[in-house]
Amino acid sequence: MANQDLRFAFKVDTIAAAPGAPPQFFANGLYKPPVRRNHYVQQHSTGWNLWTMNGIAPITAAQTPSANRYAASIFYDGVSTNRFLFHPEDCQTRHISTVENTDGERWGWQHLRFTEVNSQHSVLDHDGEYNSLSGHPGSYSPHFLPLCYQSQENNTKCGLSGKMSLFIALAAFSCAPENMLVAILNRLDLNARRWVNALNHNWGNGRELQSHAIRV
Repeated sequence: MANQDLRFAFKVDTIAAAPGAPPQFFANGLYKPPVRRNHYVQQHSTGWNLWTMNGIAPITAAQTPSANRYAASIFYDGVSTNRFLFHPEDCQTRHISTVENTDGERWGWQHLRFTEVNSQHSVLDHDGEYNSLSGHPGSYSPHFLPLCYQSQENNTKCGLSGKMSLFIALAAFSCAPENMLVAILNRLDLNARRWVNALNHNWGNGRELQSHAIRV
């Protein structure tokens, strides 16, 4: 697809565990986000927007495409691992516990995964083989991905491609909720296919918020 043809509709919500939601833990004792859809509350939303090569413009839900829709839910564990947990579905419309009970816990909340194309290219996807990049994240660290995702074996700069929903979610985590749209537009430079740290902008940091998750 040519750059000028790229366009998509998206909506980003910030959510948190609902008051009284029972705490969840993985088998190793580390924190796990809630697994029931009614155990979340929405805090902030960008509303529906259309991204084109000319920028971002608000649209209504009725204007969104009916086909080729997909969602992602991402939580940042800033207490124990400083890594992201994600699920490739909307955690407010699907009981993740049902998925775990039916298909096994490995299909529930899991860490971000990467597929290694080569030493200079990783793919961020839902079912990658590795939990770190094949090299050094370079300019898209630390705002987009924390340094903990850097390869421990290869210091070569590593390019990154992958699911658009995950890219949007990570861009949203790079700032405070009220600045999500401006960060997605200015930091996730899809025209040039690169990440712009924009260090001179004080847009906050979504990873500093406790019990904060992103739903795309």
